[in-house]
Amino acid sequence: MSRWRVLAVAALLTSAACARRPADDVGAAIPVLFEKGSAQALYDADWRLVRLAEDEDGDRRAERITFYRPDQTPLRREVDMDRDGVIDRWEIFEPSGRLVRVGTSTRRGLRPDLWVDLDAQGAERRREYDDDGDGLPDRAEVWAEGRLVAEEFAIKGDGLFRRRLVRGPDGRVVRVETDDDGDGLFEKTNAVR
Repeated sequence: MSRWRVLAVAALLTSAACARRPADDVGAAIPVLFEKGSAQALYDADWRLVRLAEDEDGDRRAERITFYRPDQTPLRREVDMDRDGVIDRWEIFEPSGRLVRVGTSTRRGLRPDLWVDLDAQGAERRREYDDDGDGLPDRAEVWAEGRLVAEEFAIKGDGLFRRRLVRGPDGRVVRVETDDDGDGLFEKTNAVR
């Protein structure tokens, strides 16, 4: 990230932080930006960490930017995995700080085209794919204990999963379920023999 871009982001965050403070407390509303070595930390007026940017290779572009909740647990993280200046990994954390969702850009786009949801042990439980790059999921895989148990498809291009193939222990499709009204509940089931 260029120095001017960092300053622009800091100015934006500063104005946003000032806007949420009472008018009679303007002096205390100024966030503080610390830069030391390869890290840059932005604190709000109450000295809570808001953002931490890390430049691991010293090129003045952050490879990892973590955003924090007011209670100091991570909210989300953006990562430049291949260090080309473009974010290609997005991480979402639950309020306890546990990583629950990871998005990646497999086609070098500016947004994720693959999302992976993780269970409490960190194992994959669901993968959602955006095959056409429109920002909506087109298909999903449901995993349990390291095994593919179902596949879901958004057959109308609206991001709503309307068809699901359920797999048995041997990996074969045992039934097809459909959600004709798009309410997220699969109402119809057809067994496959």
